[in-house]
Amino acid sequence: MVVLITGASSGIGEATARAFAHNGAHLVLVARRIQRLRGLAAQLPVATHLIELDIRKRHAVAAALAALPDPFRAVDVLVNNAGLSRGLDPLHEGREDDWEEMIDTNVKGLLYVTRAVLPGMVARGRGHIVNVGSVAGHEPYARGNVYCATKAAVRALNKAMRLDLLGTGIRVTCIDPGMVATEFSEVRFHGDRERAAKVYENTRPLSAADVAEAILWCVSLPARVNAEQILLMPTDQASPSAVHRRPLPPEDCDPPEPLGLAWLAAWNARDFTRLGALHDIAAHHSGGVAGEPWDRPGPVDGRAAIEAYARYTCDRFPTLRLEPRSTATGLRTAVVEYQIRGGAEDGVRAAILERSDGGRIQCARVYRCT
Repeated sequence: MVVLITGASSGIGEATARAFAHNGAHLVLVARRIQRLRGLAAQLPVATHLIELDIRKRHAVAAALAALPDPFRAVDVLVNNAGLSRGLDPLHEGREDDWEEMIDTNVKGLLYVTRAVLPGMVARGRGHIVNVGSVAGHEPYARGNVYCATKAAVRALNKAMRLDLLGTGIRVTCIDPGMVATEFSEVRFHGDRERAAKVYENTRPLSAADVAEAILWCVSLPARVNAEQILLMPTDQASPSAVHRRPLPPEDCDPPEPLGLAWLAAWNARDFTRLGALHDIAAHHSGGVAGEPWDRPGPVDGRAAIEAYARYTCDRFPTLRLEPRSTATGLRTAVVEYQIRGGAEDGVRAAILERSDGGRIQCARVYRCT
C-alpha cells in the first residue's frame, strides 16, 4: 500500500505517517519543511519518498506528483492533512493575508493535490481519500470566521467527492477533530507559544496519535464500508467553545500514543516508571518479551514485578529493541506485532494487551510468531 500524506512534517500528519509505517505502508510524505521530513523518514521502518512542496502552488503540485517514481506512483490512500489557522480576530479586524493563506492551503491546496492523485485512483478502480477537517466545519465559533469557513468547505467537498465518485469503488472520508495538542495554536498565533499553551491548559485534548488511529481505522475497514465522516472530540470538549478545565496532575493524563505503541515506546526508552504506569497495580504478564526465559519461571504478577522484569531484561540485553510491525486497538484489547532486535533470540512476537475499565493494562500476553 502506498499512502501520500500532506503536512507530514508535524502534528497529525507526522502521527499518521508513523501509524501507517507501523502497519507496513510505503509513504509519500509532503511538506514545506524538508529537514523535518528527513528526520521523520529516518525513524520509519518502511520505504519513503519525500517531497518539499507548498501545496498552495498549483503548478508545483502537479509537477511534483506527476514525477512520482514507479514504486510510489500508484497512490492507494491520500490523506489531505495540510492545513492551518491564522489569527483569532473579528472579521472586521482580520488580516487579508491570513485569510488568503488559510483559503489557499485549506481549500485550494486540498483541491490541487486531490486533482493530481484522483485520476489514477479512478483508472485503477480503487483508492481512499481522507480529508482532515475540523469541528469548526460543523459549528463556527467567535473570531474563527474564515478558518471555520474553510473547514466547512472541506466538509462540503468531502460530500461532493462521495457523490462524484459513486460507482468508482473509491472511498472518501472526512475526519473532523476537536481540540488536538499540536503546533496548530502556535501557528494560529504566529509563534506566540505562551498564548498557544493556554489553549490546552488544564484540560485533556486529543493527541495527534488519536486522530491518526482514527484515520488508520477508516482505511482498514473492508472495501464495502465507507466511513464517510467522523467527528472526533476530546471527552473534555462538547463544542468549539465548551471545554471542561480543571487542574490535572501528570498521572491523570493519558499517554499520547495508542496503548500498544506506548507500551513499545516505554520498553525501547528503558522508561520503567512509564511502563509500570501503563499497567494496573495487580497486572499480569506472561511470555518472554525478549525471547528469553526469566530466572524465575512462570508469569509475572503485579506492576512492581513487571517493572523489575523489564529492568532485568534490558540490563541483560543492552541493545534490545522492539520494532513495531502492525498495531490494532479494540474495545478491551490492543494488539501489537513487533520484531525483536538484540535479544537472546531475534524474531517476531505478538502482544495482546487487555485493558481494565480504567484503560490500563490488566493482562499482557506475548506470543512467538512463526
